[in-house]
Amino acid sequence: MIYLIDLSNLLEFLYGYFSDIWNFIIAIGQFSAYVSIAVGLILWLTEYDSRKSKSMIVGGIILLIVLHYFTMYPPSFISS
Repeated sequence: MIYLIDLSNLLEFLYGYFSDIWNFIIAIGQFSAYVSIAVGLILWLTEYDSRKSKSMIVGGIILLIVLHYFTMYPPSFISS
């Protein structure tokens, strides 16, 4: 009986740990998306490399859309 309680505590700990990792990955992704958009705008407005800057802006926007989807519909280990 003690083994089942220990296993239950271990699973709860792992769910919490994965949830913390998930939130950290989402935060890093959002930060990198905003930085990509900002650097792309700076490059585009200074006309240093307009082709690369536009792709950085589009990539940042796509990353934000994907991250928004994953925050609205998280995996099952996050939502439970």
